[in-house]
Amino acid sequence: MMNLRVLMMVSPVVLALTACSSAPSVGDRMLSQGQGTQQLGEQWKKGQDLIKKGEKLKAKGQEQVEDGQDDIKDGTEMIEKGQKMIAESEKTYNEKFPAAPATTPSN
Repeated sequence: MMNLRVLMMVSPVVLALTACSSAPSVGDRMLSQGQGTQQLGEQWKKGQDLIKKGEKLKAKGQEQVEDGQDDIKDGTEMIEKGQKMIAESEKTYNEKFPAAPATTPSN
């Protein structure tokens, strides 16, 4: 009778504590099944690690693409500004010195 009382008092506590613990991942559950499934659990965890590394690498690459696009935009603006400066210089030179026209070689 004493054992039954102790069991009835301890059981809800054990169940409550078990329910509050964090749920194991699929890999953890596979590992807990024994030696036969240990390789499966390790493979699953390696796969999970690869996914995390791949996501980081992909985000880094996306950032580099965005930086590259910004550089292309800035470079294009600089080229256009330089071309305008050359054209204005040639125009002003030709207006001031009409006898000797200034031309730039084509690229």
